[in-house]
Amino acid sequence: MVRIAEDKFVRAAPIFAAIVTICGGCFGEPNYEGRDCGPNAPCPADFTCTAELLCTREPSESDAGELEMDAGETNTGPDAGEVGGIRLQTFATEVAEVDRGVDLSSIVVAAWVASDEAVPTFTEYPGSGARDGTYNIPGVPSGMYYLRFGSSYILTSARSPDLGFVTIGRSGGQIADVRPTQLIFSLSNLRPWQADDQFMAVVTTGNANDWGSENRMSNLPAVGTSVMTGAVLDWTTATSPQLIEGTAGDRLHLIQLVVGQSSTTQPFVSMQRIFSPSAFDMTNGSTTMLSGVATEIPLNKTMTMTARLEELDRYRTAIHPRATPRSPWTVRVTGQPRASTHGRITRQPSLLFNFNLDATTPSTIDLGTINYGNPFPSTWEEVGSITANYSVSYTVPGATAAVEEAVIYNYVAAAALPAAVQAPRISPVRNLKVNGADASTDADNIGLTPTLTWSDPAIGTPTGYIVLAHRLTVSAGATRISEAARFYLGGQTLHIPPDILRAGEYYFFRVIAVTRARGDFENAPFRLTLPSSYAETLSGMFRP
Repeated sequence: MVRIAEDKFVRAAPIFAAIVTICGGCFGEPNYEGRDCGPNAPCPADFTCTAELLCTREPSESDAGELEMDAGETNTGPDAGEVGGIRLQTFATEVAEVDRGVDLSSIVVAAWVASDEAVPTFTEYPGSGARDGTYNIPGVPSGMYYLRFGSSYILTSARSPDLGFVTIGRSGGQIADVRPTQLIFSLSNLRPWQADDQFMAVVTTGNANDWGSENRMSNLPAVGTSVMTGAVLDWTTATSPQLIEGTAGDRLHLIQLVVGQSSTTQPFVSMQRIFSPSAFDMTNGSTTMLSGVATEIPLNKTMTMTARLEELDRYRTAIHPRATPRSPWTVRVTGQPRASTHGRITRQPSLLFNFNLDATTPSTIDLGTINYGNPFPSTWEEVGSITANYSVSYTVPGATAAVEEAVIYNYVAAAALPAAVQAPRISPVRNLKVNGADASTDADNIGLTPTLTWSDPAIGTPTGYIVLAHRLTVSAGATRISEAARFYLGGQTLHIPPDILRAGEYYFFRVIAVTRARGDFENAPFRLTLPSSYAETLSGMFRP
């Protein structure tokens, strides 16, 4: 049993550097790639959980060492007719960035070239990928083609596109998978505990973390008390249960979040206390005793906002005629290193969030002035976001319905959040069609390689588009939704390549309009920036 005493957190302490969720491989877009995962937070169907505890549509990252090759450098040279390059995952911390190749050896790597006819035919050019992240596809003619890796496709003419993406945190680590592997906390100077208080376990540098820790802890403080004695958290149940390695730079911080009110009595959750023990190493099956005094987080930051939800809701029917607002909509401020360089690539830790924006009838809400604190180093940047959620239901005949979410996001530097909650920066695409027919209407016999088209959003200038093909199946009498393929493109026409849709099965499509401060969907679709905004459109249900 290891006993660790308190080491008070100071802003000059070893730098925070790793809370990985959205965005990583998800590239900041909604949906699943790059989401935290682990034994207690599994990935959705068609995704795997990598060694770095990220959902991905590809195999786990290679254990190979740091690569010398730059993103975009090919492994074959500039031979005519070849497409080649490298897919790098950049692990970014406050003090360093490390590139590792993503293992492409077990996935399909190929190029599809469409003919110029109105109903094109496709020619496949097989390629190969390696464990170090390099890939090569010989014989690809010049011009536009679909670069396939796994179930992702990029419509591009580039001969060596940059497929790299960034996640926050260090690479490597071991999963806590021997129960129990326990952390036991005895703390004083908590804010008097209330029934709706929360704990968040944030681990610096490593990819371990736990959100909503109070739901998995025993011996929580009694209501109204500021002392916690012998509170047990089995780390194998954590959101991302990677073993904490102090010798690798990991640093645990247990943060108490408290529900408060703005000047207009709007409820907000903010960080109020932090406990930062000295560095320690965990091993599977161990118990680590952590004791000390929680430190107050000064609420020395303010933000005044008025959310105009009706402006976000103005484009509801462009999402889908059946779309309905789904409460709650959320306003959030998170802390993240390197946000101005790499964009918003993590959803946590939340310095401040309102989870109670009632969107049943979207209207203007005076959020008032909110006071909050930021315990992280001054080099960390604050990222603001507002998310408007909608629901559309899909039903395979003979099954119960599945409800799918569609969203409009604004991601901005926190200073710009008061403006971002006033209106979307981009709206959903208009006039979505499948084979020239209105895509909001269900249809059969669309063929195995249909053509999708759309026109510009009503507001905003898209940097590019992301299109998802979703498969609808039946399991235990219920409609289930999975992802069949994902496309990245700069234009407004998409020919679905072969071997994605299956005869007799049901599908729908999601088209996401994306605007970024900087961006190039043909050459570097996964490189994010701030600000960035997304607006989704959902189609009806189709059978080939």
